[in-house]
Amino acid sequence: MLSIQDLHVAVEDKAILRGLNLEVRPGEVHAIMGRTAQAKVRFRPPWPGVKIMR
Repeated sequence: MLSIQDLHVAVEDKAILRGLNLEVRPGEVHAIMGRTAQAKVRFRPPWPGVKIMR
């Protein structure tokens, strides 16, 4: 299981995640979604097994 608590991420001084809490259990699929041009592509999680899909 992957557990994230109170994650904050900024790109070029712009907050793209504020206080994210997440639990992912084996077999679950989760997505980060948002409006166009909101820095989703720049967010590259460093966790093993995480895939970026477009």
